[in-house]
Amino acid sequence: MSDGVKRVFIVDISDKRLKSVKQTLIDSGDSAYNFVEGEKYGKNSEIQYIFIFPPYTPIDHKLAKVLSQKSIVFALGCFDLEARQILKDKQITAIFYNDDEMLVMKNAYLTAEGTLAAIINNTEKSLKSLKILILGYGRVGKALSKLLDDIGVEVCVATSDVYEIALATVCVNTVYTLEEYGKDLPNFDVIVNTVPKLILKGEKLQHIRKDAFVIDLASLPGGVDLDAANELGLNVLHYLGVPAKTAAITAGQYLYESVKRALDKI
Repeated sequence: MSDGVKRVFIVDISDKRLKSVKQTLIDSGDSAYNFVEGEKYGKNSEIQYIFIFPPYTPIDHKLAKVLSQKSIVFALGCFDLEARQILKDKQITAIFYNDDEMLVMKNAYLTAEGTLAAIINNTEKSLKSLKILILGYGRVGKALSKLLDDIGVEVCVATSDVYEIALATVCVNTVYTLEEYGKDLPNFDVIVNTVPKLILKGEKLQHIRKDAFVIDLASLPGGVDLDAANELGLNVLHYLGVPAKTAAITAGQYLYESVKRALDKI
């Protein structure tokens, strides 16, 4: 950023976490304003705009056209070829939340906390009497299994990643591959999916007890065939954006810290 150019933050506060981010920026002495759809940004060459969007917002060509020349944008990612070209032509610096490992890990723990709350609210047994299966042992799977194990809950994990199997073996009661857990589905009170592909479908759903709780944390389209599960009368919840729902202030603080870390490197 050249001398004399002022940074102005434009924040999409449609997400509760970003309301907290905006307020923290203002409290820190920064200029921060709400993102307004249809607004033309970039009229003043003495201002560098920094756009902050929710962690689930990808940059498509429509959004890229709104961003001003030589601005900075925080978002989920950019999967649109036309948008990528626009970013390049406008010399826009795009920063993606998932590239910040510290933020990802902290959000995984917040997701685990929120999932624990959902389990309590959707089951009628004490936590210590539940038998829980976690599908996938990535960041969220690890954080959730650790949280549950710390309070004495029986946790099992299913994953086909050799490295994850090795880690899970020393941390949880039982480890399955994603090909073999189906036979034991009737034994579980709670099934948590973290795998971002459709794996709970067809015959597997028929093995789940009607009094069990199934919670899908995977991003759209999710890992559970929701239509089939509902037809079977299963208790299923597709629970997305958990940190924003259960810990918006803390999640907002984590996003603010991530933004500041990234800007300090520029």
